[in-house]
Formats: sequence, structure tokens, C-alpha cells
Amino acid sequence: MTVEAIRVSRGWLDLREGADAAARSRELVGHLCRRLPAGGPWVIHDLACGSGAMGRWLAPLLPGPQRWVLHDRDPDLLALAESAVPGSSADGAVVTVETRLSDVTQLDPEGALEMGIFNMLVHAGWNLQRFRTLEAQLESVTCQPHVGPV
Repeated sequence: MTVEAIRVSRGWLDLREGADAAARSRELVGHLCRRLPAGGPWVIHDLACGSGAMGRWLAPLLPGPQRWVLHDRDPDLLALAESAVPGSSADGAVVTVETRLSDVTQLDPEGALEMGIFNMLVHAGWNLQRFRTLEAQLESVTCQPHVGPV
């Protein structure tokens, strides 16, 4: 089966940016800030970043230095995201941006879970209750050494 890539226009993303920002949860950001190491440094992978709107919304809410790694399969949108980077963090620390031309459906499983969970929570507009449920599930997982044939 062959799947054709659908291009998302800059105009469409510009129209969505305000509505997307209004729909995101500042309460969830507060919860994340309390659970993660204080003051960063933060390394945030934004999968399918489009124009970079998530970084422009979230970076000013997080304290400490941040390095945003923006992934998208569309080089034009990556160029746009790189030209409209977030300003400084909540406490005035530096925010840097790196872009990576990549298709999220082709990411290497090594490390993709870590990148994907945060991206999924924030991009999907998860509410705090759903986050706490996921957090409890992740905390209940214990790593066991594998014994026997693979």
C-alpha cells in the first residue's frame, strides 16, 4: 500500500495557531514543571512540528534553558519554524531550535517512546486527568530482566 503525503499549507497553520493555543492546557504545563527537574535544561522533541506553533506557545511557559528539536517531513514548514522561533523561556533563559527533516512514521524505536509521550500529551491537548492516569500506569511498570529465548 502506498500512502501519499498530504501537504499542509502555511495559511492553514496560521489560521489554526490561535485556536490551538487557546485549547492547550496551562494546568498541564504547570503539572509538568512540578514533576520535571527544576530549571531545565529542557530538550523537547516536537514531532510533526509544522510551523513550530507548539514551541512558540510552550517555550515562554517553561523556565530554564531549552533546546527544541523540531521534526517534520516538509522542508518548507521546517524553514518556516526555524524562522519564527520562540523567544526566551519563562525566566529569560535561552531557547535554541534545531530542525530535522524526518518522517515521524519512520523514527527509530530507540528513544522514540520518550519523545513521543510528551509530544502526544501536549499536541493532543490531553487534560490533566488523562495525564495522571498515564503517569500512574507508567509508574506501575517495573522493568524485569528478560530470561529465556527471544
